[in-house]
Amino acid sequence: MRLFVPLLSALLVLAACSGDEPEQAPAGDATAAGETTGEATGAESAEAEDAPASEAPGAEATPATPKYLSAAHVLVQWSGSQRATPAITRTKEEALARAEEVIAKLDGGADFATLAKEYSDDPSGPKGGDLGSFPPGQMIPEFTAAVLKAEVGAVIAEPVETSFGWHVIKRQEARLYRASHILIQHTGSMRAGKDITRTKEEAKALADEVLAKAAAGGDFAALAKEHSNGPSAPRGGDLGVFPSGVMHPEFEKGVESAEPNTLVPNAVETPFGFHLIYRFE
Repeated sequence: MRLFVPLLSALLVLAACSGDEPEQAPAGDATAAGETTGEATGAESAEAEDAPASEAPGAEATPATPKYLSAAHVLVQWSGSQRATPAITRTKEEALARAEEVIAKLDGGADFATLAKEYSDDPSGPKGGDLGSFPPGQMIPEFTAAVLKAEVGAVIAEPVETSFGWHVIKRQEARLYRASHILIQHTGSMRAGKDITRTKEEAKALADEVLAKAAAGGDFAALAKEHSNGPSAPRGGDLGVFPSGVMHPEFEKGVESAEPNTLVPNAVETPFGFHLIYRFE
């Protein structure tokens, strides 16, 4: 139950650079290479569920509405709220009191991520409630409106009600990245084609070999075209600009570990294979 629509990996996909503005890249890159998380969470907009991001309600950026927002939340559900499991038996009033208890603890200096892990009914809870970065139109309108009214770094003073429950929301600074990668897959890796016959050990050895060539000054784009099993290979592995939260967590950690315009010094393993990553500015 992320706040994104269930088909985020197909709808949002990775943005390709065009000047300073991110644009959508071919959908096949994200869905075939496993480069997005594709998780869905509570408070997704039913109206936006089957619409491309550019057509989703509220998706168009205006001077007052940035192209991307970022937030963390604690979702407190009640029995009968949308997508609440049978284990949720509290009443709406009890849920509100629980959400207000979270805000009181935050006012007293408690850590937001710690409280999200303890109180949230959303799958983002174990991650401290972090929802990453997202286009405004991918969220249910009440949630988006609340985030837009908040200052970056601030917790909204009162619980926000949606059909999914009561949300305690903290607005965060939206994080955007640009990177290229080389995906080396192996038998058993997620979405590997039938032509992938190398073992995991062989894939790791090849990834280390290609990484050594890149680290020695080899052309990353040329190496991607030659070795990558990702659909981005013809583009030299270029994934364009993408917001935090859409990639596999290990991939995103790899990107964040590198300084801009540098090569991540180790192969990053995800269920899709081994990734060699170059982070741009």
